[in-house]
Amino acid sequence: MSLKLYPPGTRKGNKHYSIYGWWNGKPFERSLGTGDPVEAETRFLEEQVRLRRQKAVGGEITYAEADAAYRAARKLDPENDDAKTLDAIKRELGPRIAAEITGADLQRAARKLKPRVKEATLNREVIVPAAAVLHALAEEGKIPWQRYKRFKETKPEPKPVTETVAKVLAANTTGYKHLLILVLFDHGWRISEALGITWDHIDLGAGTLMHHNGKENDWSRIPLHPEVLAALAVIPEAERKGPLFPWGTKSGVYKWLRPLTRKLGVRFTPHMARHSFATWLVDRGEDDHGLLATQNWRDPKSVKRYTKTNPNRIKMTLGKLKGIS
Repeated sequence: MSLKLYPPGTRKGNKHYSIYGWWNGKPFERSLGTGDPVEAETRFLEEQVRLRRQKAVGGEITYAEADAAYRAARKLDPENDDAKTLDAIKRELGPRIAAEITGADLQRAARKLKPRVKEATLNREVIVPAAAVLHALAEEGKIPWQRYKRFKETKPEPKPVTETVAKVLAANTTGYKHLLILVLFDHGWRISEALGITWDHIDLGAGTLMHHNGKENDWSRIPLHPEVLAALAVIPEAERKGPLFPWGTKSGVYKWLRPLTRKLGVRFTPHMARHSFATWLVDRGEDDHGLLATQNWRDPKSVKRYTKTNPNRIKMTLGKLKGIS
């Protein structure tokens, strides 16, 4: 351990005393929240004691044990897609001491587990879930908290489908498969959000749904698209309980969706419906505010990642300017 106490104004304009140095082989910096030298010295000593205790406890905990505690705290279903993702990571990192795992370790594990996928997928399916397990342990004070560096992602290219493809998919599905296609295209939700809908969320009389945004972890009541509402209305009363859809996981959807797209000769994944939803609205003149109002996004930057502007619309927009010569 090589930590030093720095007075106010000596580290990046710090207003309070701060600790800076190296701990457990990693850079460490923390503000002590006080400008009083006596209080700062006391807090500095207390922080060193806390770090030593963390190292002593953390040196006994493996990643597999951290994983088990994370699942128990969140009551993860073993058959859930998230649980299956964690299974693969645990097989790779399980015996490792949790406190010794670095961002580089996670990146190596990601490359080994998924050698032929893009950086965004590596981040989503390995780095982020593994970091969540380790951060949960750090929040309990059992290992030092650290930031686990993700792979640098290339800017994603929106992948909308044409409305013709969407209509072909709708025309070649029935029952709950047909309803899922409508929900994905008419509302632009993530597949996990669609599969999480239960009849308790639906108010057919009001034509609304309590929608859960998993990424933001919040709820909002939104109107249902008329096409979706009409499809829900014909579902027998006896079936209006529990989950709306019979597939508990994305893998259950792909079991019938992949053979269908091969048969139809179209390229489609559920997430492409989300891209299509945003792109179609933009092509019809909707602006960022309109897309944000759908409750699908919270950040205008996220909206732009999902939209692909039609060149004809750009031409029409520029045509509104008469020129200056």
